Amino acid sequence: MEDLLFGEYESLGPLGHGAYADVYKVRHKKLEYIRAIKVLKGFIESDQDEQYLKFLDECKLLLRLGNGSQDNIVNIARPRLLYNHALVEMEYIQGCDFDKYIKESCEGFVPIEEVLGLLEDIGSALAYCHYDIYKYCISPDDKCYVPNASGILEPREKSVEELVSLYKVLHNDIHSKNIMRRDDGKYMLLDFGLALAAGGGTKSSARNAGAPEYKPPEKWNNNDLLSEQSDIYSFGVLMYEALTGVVPFGLAGDPASGEVLFKLQKDHENTKPSPMKPLRKKTFEARYPGKEWEKDYPDWLEVLILKCLAKKPADRYANGKELFLQIKENIWADRQDELAGTEELRDKIKGLTRENAYFKERLTDYDETLNELVASLDEATNNKQPKTAVTGLKKENIILKIKTIGGLIGGKFRWLVLSCIAAAVLITFMVASWLN
Repeated sequence: MEDLLFGEYESLGPLGHGAYADVYKVRHKKLEYIRAIKVLKGFIESDQDEQYLKFLDECKLLLRLGNGSQDNIVNIARPRLLYNHALVEMEYIQGCDFDKYIKESCEGFVPIEEVLGLLEDIGSALAYCHYDIYKYCISPDDKCYVPNASGILEPREKSVEELVSLYKVLHNDIHSKNIMRRDDGKYMLLDFGLALAAGGGTKSSARNAGAPEYKPPEKWNNNDLLSEQSDIYSFGVLMYEALTGVVPFGLAGDPASGEVLFKLQKDHENTKPSPMKPLRKKTFEARYPGKEWEKDYPDWLEVLILKCLAKKPADRYANGKELFLQIKENIWADRQDELAGTEELRDKIKGLTRENAYFKERLTDYDETLNELVASLDEATNNKQPKTAVTGLKKENIILKIKTIGGLIGGKFRWLVLSCIAAAVLITFMVASWLN
């Protein structure tokens, strides 16, 4: 391994170790790029070694997935045999797996923005694997041969359904440790070691059936009974965990115990998951002692998760594409509601702005008129005009105040209006005192 890492690559530290392979962060010494490399354990004698050929099958599947450059699926480069070690370069992701993020960064309670981000990103990855991948894998030879009227076989372009059936990929091992959260908040689907292509595939991982807490009911008695709905169920477990902080059915003891696994199997097959709302409340209050939780997720999210967790595959979403379309529809509807609320608020602000301008204009008029009254009062005082003239001015002042300020009293400028009234009353009192 040292020859491998310190020959062509500089090791920047281990990223993970497993029974099947190890993963390292490396820098290429000559080209200076940084990648992750996955290195098979064991010595490979030649490029015809059975273990190496299985490894190539897995890489071939990942390379095919990379044809569409899907943002939420890790990309790999060319696999190779170097110093009798099988390795493949992969995109290095700065971040942590979702299991670690839940437990360490969030202490069990994942903010709803993160839950919805995970829902959208991994939903998009599943839509690509289960359906959209065919768009990037079409071969010139992908034709059907059907008999014509004379019974002679003629080529026909395959339909979309036939192409999807030919190229779709089932991940077969979705769980929180196979989801990476990048530091920019995006989520990525990793580890297709158990993935199965429609026309065959590879189970190169040492884990024969994936994480049992995420295992759909139909797989417990037959690991080969797989479909898109199997991935949908595991995705439902992942989203339940994201929302509540726990999986619907956990291992109650030693995972190697047959009794423990049997109980877990029966839970997946027969037991209804606990309601999500109380669990989310519990995780919130554990994370924020003394604070009261208020429901922070839309009703449709719980409905969607429960449909993913249906016991019968036929009751779940048909595939990742149907699931993702439902996700987008719900999120779009929520955003439209938010926009409508924003538009309503914007209209209110416009109304208040117009009202503000009106009030300012009326106050300016009032100040000017009041100044004119004071000037008239000064003139009447200097000219020793009869008391009735001053009394008339006082009445005019009071009438003007009532007309001008009446509409303002209930507005947003009470303090300014009351100040003006107080000034007017003081002036009137001073005049009355002088006349007396």
